[in-house]
Amino acid sequence: MKPWLATIVPVTTAAVLGAWVAITVGRPATPPSPRPDVLSARPAMESGSAASSTEPSRAVPDAPATAPAGPEIVPLGPPEAGAGGLASPPRVGPTIVAPTTREALLEDEIACARNRLPEACERAALALETGSAGAHDPVRAPKLRRVALTLYLKQCKKNRVPACARLADMQEYGEVIQKNRANAEALRRRIGALCGANPAREGCSPSVASSVAVANTP
Repeated sequence: MKPWLATIVPVTTAAVLGAWVAITVGRPATPPSPRPDVLSARPAMESGSAASSTEPSRAVPDAPATAPAGPEIVPLGPPEAGAGGLASPPRVGPTIVAPTTREALLEDEIACARNRLPEACERAALALETGSAGAHDPVRAPKLRRVALTLYLKQCKKNRVPACARLADMQEYGEVIQKNRANAEALRRRIGALCGANPAREGCSPSVASSVAVANTP
């Protein structure tokens, strides 16, 4: 099997993604603020077992071999000490809901592979984990989550607000990647700066602006 989904290889040097956070959070031109050291990108789900699928989802054509790979995924060190007792702020990212029909699952798989839509990759992964659309695949599901994570990182770097917002939620709640509230706060500040510069930007709804403001209130 030669899908582009399997080309993402985790790296072990935390400094690489730390530099990515420093670069991306530093945009746009707003007063500088404290930046976290690194951004966690360790997938929380790895499965080495053979697929236990009794009814695998309909196959989606593999992405072409020339499809661009996403940025490298770099693991973090331990989560911040003392953060466990703090109340979690409101979510700012899109809500991920698993499809419930095979047709909807197929649409998400296609949107993931062809349109590089990370939300669709996550929805498909969730469906394959839970069987909500009638198929279980514990091997493909974590691969789709890694693809989604890579696309979120790449798109946030290009100032796509929904991608930055989803990454902020992942860091805040420890979903898919390691929990780190300092990084989540830095990403929310970035969202606030992007939406402040262009309120009409994708993902800059009043509800998102309100959630970001509440989440970043000391």
